Formats: sequence, structure tokens, C-alpha cells
Amino acid sequence: MSSPSPIDKYDTVSEAEDDIHRRIDLIPNVDEWLLKPLAVAVMPTWTDALTSFSAKSRVTRSEAAALDQIESLYQNIQPLLQQRSELLGSGTMDTLEESHVLFIVLFRDLQRETGERANMNPHKLRVLLDGRYTIK
Repeated sequence: MSSPSPIDKYDTVSEAEDDIHRRIDLIPNVDEWLLKPLAVAVMPTWTDALTSFSAKSRVTRSEAAALDQIESLYQNIQPLLQQRSELLGSGTMDTLEESHVLFIVLFRDLQRETGERANMNPHKLRVLLDGRYTIK
């Protein structure tokens, strides 16, 4: 399939979205164009926030903001994680459900892919989701 002819100008955002989405559908792995740079930008902050994080931790406001982002990410994609874990047939771990375990594995993969140390673990995720920490 040949790619569409180049276009010089769009008159509306809607027109640009429609055209660019059509073009993107023709190219593999385009979804990574923004995702990888975004992950590289946020993962160091998230990894740092998790470094000394444990039950009853007292975290700074900036660490709390990063932890909130991680928790929001989990909550927002939890239904998808559940579907994917069912598709994979993956299991539970201790008190964690399949979706929790899949999140930990994917999060650690993303940490490694962005050059960070993989420090998300079951304890940290449980503490985070249970809100067992305070802000300084």
C-alpha cells in the first residue's frame, strides 16, 4: 500500500487529526513516538519516589505527586490490565491480584527500558494503593 501524498496545510485541528490518524495507521509502531519520550521524561521521577518508599513512609510533596501519578495510572488502566492478564493467563502473587502483578512486571520493564533501576515491587504497590504513607 502506498502512502498518501504529502499535505502542506490543514484548516482545522479536526482535519489534521483525521488525516494524521489515517497516515499513522499505515506505519507500524507509531504509538511509540510519544509514549517512549513521555516515559523517559517521567520514569526518573517515579523511580526516585519509589526508592525509599515503604509502609508508613513520610514523603515530600513532590514524591507524593509522583506516587499519585503512579496510582492514577494503575487505577486508569486496571480494567485493561485485568483483560490482558486473563488473555495471558498470568497469576496472582501473595495478596496481589493478576492485574497488580501484570502492572508490576510492565512497570519494571518500562523502568529498565528507560535506563532506570527496576524498583517497583509487590510491597510498594500494596502500600501505594492502600495509601499507607503520609506527606511531610
